[in-house]
Amino acid sequence: MNKVLCLISSFLIAITSVYALAGKQNIRNVIKYSKTVMIDSMQKDKISLQAVAEIKYQAATVVQTLELILNSITFNENTTSELEAFIANSFAPNHRSRVFYNQNIIIEDDVNPNYTLNNSKDVTAEKYLRDFDISYEKTADFSIKFVNIMVSEVKKTDHIYVRVKFETKYGSKYKNDNTSYQTRQREAVVRVEPSGRKKWNAFIEAISFYNPNLPIDSKDHNMAVLLNDNSLFANNTNSNNDDFSRETNLSSSSDKNKKEQNNTTANNWDLNRKIKQLDIALQTF
Repeated sequence: MNKVLCLISSFLIAITSVYALAGKQNIRNVIKYSKTVMIDSMQKDKISLQAVAEIKYQAATVVQTLELILNSITFNENTTSELEAFIANSFAPNHRSRVFYNQNIIIEDDVNPNYTLNNSKDVTAEKYLRDFDISYEKTADFSIKFVNIMVSEVKKTDHIYVRVKFETKYGSKYKNDNTSYQTRQREAVVRVEPSGRKKWNAFIEAISFYNPNLPIDSKDHNMAVLLNDNSLFANNTNSNNDDFSRETNLSSSSDKNKKEQNNTTANNWDLNRKIKQLDIALQTF
């Protein structure tokens, strides 16, 4: 009888130990997950200095590429097939000459020299390029120049974008009435999307006449910039494995860690302090 009771007791102790260990593991997983979510949520509206520099470079480049496409379309020795290729490739997925997000993005037409900020019409990207082909007097050299290009800070709504201000100098004439062009200020909204760890793709999603009442240096929707590209998050995220490697010493350090946790101010919203609290919780369990 005593042997049976001993066996039953041993069995119950074993089961209790298994559940206790499982419970600790689950708690550790929950804390680790919470830590990751917190770090991700703190980073989602921030961007590194390196990314800002790359995004601005790509945004300026895509506007300059549009300048080259317009000059190619208005070159007087184009064949029909070349012209069609210039237009189609400007919004073709995965093509190196792609500049538009798609062929249906809206552009405030400036092919007509009489159009201005308060007097213009909206056309799709594809129609805009075809209007240049039909209505702009073609030349033997490149007569279209974009100058004084200025890129805003990186912004975010439901996606990341920048505003690009520039001036257009059209050296030829409007076919319909032989009118010359004045220098006009324009603005492109350039959508950017990550492509790999450090690369970004840039696509024009709208072009309009520049409105000085909405200055390019406006801070609306600006993303916060991490001054240190390595940031706090890298070290804290990479330390997860080290946190778990300390589990073998939990029983001896439990009381000490609880005291440290209690001494942490609950209302301190500093990020490093928050992560330290989670590290202590991990060690406690």
